[in-house]
Amino acid sequence: MKSRFISIVLVLLAVATAIPASAQNVISKKQWKSTTRICYHTENGSVLPIHKYSIDICINKDSIVGTIYRAGIFAGSIVETNTEEAFNDLKARLAALGLGCIPEDRVGEQPLGGGITSVSCYNDKSAIPYYNGYLASGVGTLTLKHAGLDGAFFLLPVNEMRLLSVFPEQLPSDPEPTPVLIVKVPKEKWAGTNHVCYYYADGSTPPDWHRNYEIEVSPDSIVLTITGYSEVFLHTVYPFTPEQFAELKTALEAQEFAVQKGDMPIMPVGGATESVAFYTDPNEEPFFAAYRTMSGVGTLRVGHGTAAEYFLRLLPEPLEVLIDSTRQQH
Repeated sequence: MKSRFISIVLVLLAVATAIPASAQNVISKKQWKSTTRICYHTENGSVLPIHKYSIDICINKDSIVGTIYRAGIFAGSIVETNTEEAFNDLKARLAALGLGCIPEDRVGEQPLGGGITSVSCYNDKSAIPYYNGYLASGVGTLTLKHAGLDGAFFLLPVNEMRLLSVFPEQLPSDPEPTPVLIVKVPKEKWAGTNHVCYYYADGSTPPDWHRNYEIEVSPDSIVLTITGYSEVFLHTVYPFTPEQFAELKTALEAQEFAVQKGDMPIMPVGGATESVAFYTDPNEEPFFAAYRTMSGVGTLRVGHGTAAEYFLRLLPEPLEVLIDSTRQQH
């Protein structure tokens, strides 16, 4: 374990020094201040299936949740309480490391069979991470000005070494599948809904064509943001009224949004995804959030129509026209 940790640190240091500072998009002080959740993911490389594992550690202001998967099968989790002071200390350590990212199109060729490390950062305004950087055998979008990323997470009371030591090497030969459960948005929740959001993440496409977009709707505004690989191409606000927002909620309620819980197929790599989130207060966690790939794999279920259709109808111009306008600027 120690040798693996040292090798990762050396790789991260090499990556950080090889990329010009001007090309690195470092998380700002303002972004760190608004961060309410940090997730760390790691998985080992080409090994026998029985020895393959992946670990997720999600750190919130009041809790730390660690989960381990062995050979692609859930092997258990550990939950510990956290304090806001400890959470701020972690943010300060990561900020001091200069955690940032580079656009996907600047990533070099990735070697096959290596391990993967990634970090995602969230704020309380979106179910989608505002930062998501990764390294696969030292190659990827995640950048650092100083080495020590793994060390920052090893200092947590729930860390990779503890998860590996708690759970046994051997797995049940025939684990019981988790029952699939479809949970609809409760009818009473719609009355208090004050913010709805739709997000589309494009698949692995060339930078000139890669476009993500987010449509956020409140009783007084519609906010459209179109981005590429770590670049904002369009951010605009359109007027809206409480009466129009009430009509939108009625339409969304009739679509019967639901979340699927339980075993699901493995998500394909590199495909486009969509997600929705509904809030009673945009400054708090959404009471409903779900996602799925455009091929239908994921937690989001819509009983009638598509997740995007009513959001797209709100835009004053067709989305394709707005996206094309961002390409004409470059």
